[in-house]
Amino acid sequence: EFFDKTWIEYSFNDVLWTKLTQGVISNNWYTDTQNQWWSGDNDASWKNRLAVVPNSAGKTVHFRHRFTSDAFFQREGVGIDELNVYEIPCNFPILDLAYSNVTTGSYDLHWTSNASSWEIVSGPVGFGQATGSSTIITVNNDSVSMPLGVCDSVDVYVRALCGGASGSPWAGPITIGAPCEHDLRLSDLLVAINTCGDSSTVVEAIVENRGLYDASNFSVNTDLSGGLNSTMTFNYIDTLLPGETDTILVGDFNSLAGATNVDIVGYTTLSNDQYTTNDSLTYMDVGYIGSIPKVASNDTICSTDPFGVLHAEPFDGLTFGWYASPTDTVATATGDSFVVANPGQLTWYLGYEEPTYYLQTNLAPNNGLSTNGSGVAFSITPAESTPITGFDLTTYATVGSSVTVWVSYLANTTLTATNWNSANWVYVDTVTVTYTGNWTNFVLNKPFTIPGGVTSSLRIQTSEGIRYRTGANFGTVWAQNNELTIYQGLSFGSLAGAANNPRNFTGRIHYKSGGKCSDTLVPVSVEYYQDTAFADFTYTLDSNGKTVFFDATNSFGDVYSWDFGDGTNGTGDTITHVFADSGDVYQVCLTVDESVCMTSDTKCESLKTTVGLEEMSLASNVRLYPNPSMGNFNVSFTTAVESEYQIEIVDITGRTVNVKTGETKYGENKVLFDADLPDGVYMVKVIVEGDVSTSRLVIRS
Repeated sequence: EFFDKTWIEYSFNDVLWTKLTQGVISNNWYTDTQNQWWSGDNDASWKNRLAVVPNSAGKTVHFRHRFTSDAFFQREGVGIDELNVYEIPCNFPILDLAYSNVTTGSYDLHWTSNASSWEIVSGPVGFGQATGSSTIITVNNDSVSMPLGVCDSVDVYVRALCGGASGSPWAGPITIGAPCEHDLRLSDLLVAINTCGDSSTVVEAIVENRGLYDASNFSVNTDLSGGLNSTMTFNYIDTLLPGETDTILVGDFNSLAGATNVDIVGYTTLSNDQYTTNDSLTYMDVGYIGSIPKVASNDTICSTDPFGVLHAEPFDGLTFGWYASPTDTVATATGDSFVVANPGQLTWYLGYEEPTYYLQTNLAPNNGLSTNGSGVAFSITPAESTPITGFDLTTYATVGSSVTVWVSYLANTTLTATNWNSANWVYVDTVTVTYTGNWTNFVLNKPFTIPGGVTSSLRIQTSEGIRYRTGANFGTVWAQNNELTIYQGLSFGSLAGAANNPRNFTGRIHYKSGGKCSDTLVPVSVEYYQDTAFADFTYTLDSNGKTVFFDATNSFGDVYSWDFGDGTNGTGDTITHVFADSGDVYQVCLTVDESVCMTSDTKCESLKTTVGLEEMSLASNVRLYPNPSMGNFNVSFTTAVESEYQIEIVDITGRTVNVKTGETKYGENKVLFDADLPDGVYMVKVIVEGDVSTSRLVIRS
């Protein structure tokens, strides 16, 4: 196309310029809405065009006109006559939004505004900034009565209507809860988690009576499952008055040995409770550090391997140290595993390093910003000076993609709505990881320490946006434990843009709390494989003098290779081979290979195949199988005569416990026993024409 292109850009600082795109309120803006510019030659006369500059209230805005030529002289030229800037037509802000007269079925909502009609939207607590969804109504009075379900709680937003679909910015949310006649709330569950184990880990519950009547004769319970199992119950027989709060000792449990993947669920049971949603609190997948470091499976190596690996049992937030001797105070290396050279020192000592914990906020984001450089900021107060080591964050990235996080810090300064992008912030670190999904862990390359006892501020930005949760009161407590408190903060699309509050960080802050759970060092070794290849075999000659059964089950290895000395080969730990009639002496060799450490062993033995039955003794050819046996076994023997046999089974006291007799035949004879005998060792006697053979039999049920 032979058209030039043109568009308008704006800036708040003459550094960052942004294209002014067509928004919700616009008129005759760009002719090319896909590329967001003007092009073409269809506008022969002057035309008024309008668009809205976002986030510009109270700011100085600079504009510039950008033009690009298509390098052709045909259809040239564009003209701009006047640039007028004025407020958006709807300018009726909602002021002093509040509620009163809350009952079990309604509440009064009121505000101040110069408009004549308004929209109200309400929904479950935390449903997010109003977007026209959820329950929405239009009213013509700035004080209205609204319905409310029994024990229900809602978030409410209000905006002024200015004609058509346009309206003022939404005001809110405010959270409104209806009273219940009977409602017992579990406000908090006080229990140490992700810390050193203790023989008496105490569980306390803070219970609040939010009903209109007294509460009594209820139970407070705590269940542990997963890595630890325990059930604690406290029966409350006192009376809890309406609005009263009490701290209750529920019980204690033993976590001294340490455990992982522990779920802790606290709950109240008031028989006539009308609002059970607030009855329980849960800590999922927590852990306790045992007094003795736990060792995971370690390498067993061959003498020729260049290295082996030692492993500790991982624990979230816990760092292990590997010490060269039990008297060392500084670890040679840290981590869940340690590579040791071979040859070299194969025994090392495992110990705890200073542990890392985390503070977890509400993990259910309901809003966010998806642009590169967007983020959240919030105030944080440690009880003591605390090293921050990383964060768990949720972004808009796809799983498997790369995400970069930038962390900044404002020391000894509380976050405000105006200082969040000031020049006083100090850059801390940049971390790039592969995104694994919600609450991906970002470990800082350079941990930084926040001073204790004072409030500072943190700012977190990512390359793939940030998910957060809409709050209620900027600067109030959002999450806390005994060591950290973080406050409701704000969100922003870029450092050059505007911020919205309250918007709250959703995830975890990882930090070092100080103090080892134990100074115990546990020896851990890389072991050598003790079983190398070993070759051994026995053989039994058949009555025909040339068929031989070979048994190598006493050998050790994976691969069995036979050389029968007659030009043939075989495999397996047992095998039967038939030699030629013409041969009488053969050199039989067995080679056993072991595949783990690649060792090998060979045994050779000369075999004479011309022996006849008349040359064989009874003792040399009696076989018991299977042996050990559960009571069913065979007795096999070869004779050169037809005669009578007697087979006796004798226990260790010399008592005969079973006897069988019969007639032999020339060659192989096989007698089946089905004996109901107690477990133990027995002797089996085979008697043929005065020749006696005794064999050992093991019965094992």
